[in-house]
Amino acid sequence: PESDAMVKGIAEALPCPVAVTESYAAGLNCPVFLPPCPLYISIEDYLQPWGSREIWLEAALCQETITVTEEGTVFTPVYPVQYLGGGFYDNRLQCRYYTACSGDHITFTLFDTFETLQKKLETAYTLGARRAVGLYQELAGFLTGTDSA
Repeated sequence: PESDAMVKGIAEALPCPVAVTESYAAGLNCPVFLPPCPLYISIEDYLQPWGSREIWLEAALCQETITVTEEGTVFTPVYPVQYLGGGFYDNRLQCRYYTACSGDHITFTLFDTFETLQKKLETAYTLGARRAVGLYQELAGFLTGTDSA
């Protein structure tokens, strides 16, 4: 309760725009700051629960493996991200992927490139996202056009 009250006070008192994480967004009339869209969810589905709220997105290159076996499916984020290229492109998820079959399981490796991140951000903008916040260390090549990842 104390954290909720502090966040509400800050959001209402500051003269500049303030975005809050989804855990604090209920009951506030300010932008919502969301982590990167999971690779296995479309940006449309990810933003849909927020309706007409202004969205600020964390802009980050993501990578994840999805391993499917008879026992079930395991989702494993990969960090730090390995800068992969090639693979196949999925239009709905706006990410690239590889598949590998090995005996009793199949592994999907989903990953972002600077190109797929740009496409996601453009789509997110059409759905109400108004800001993207990312780490310069990760996105410098994207911003300057000097990285081919």
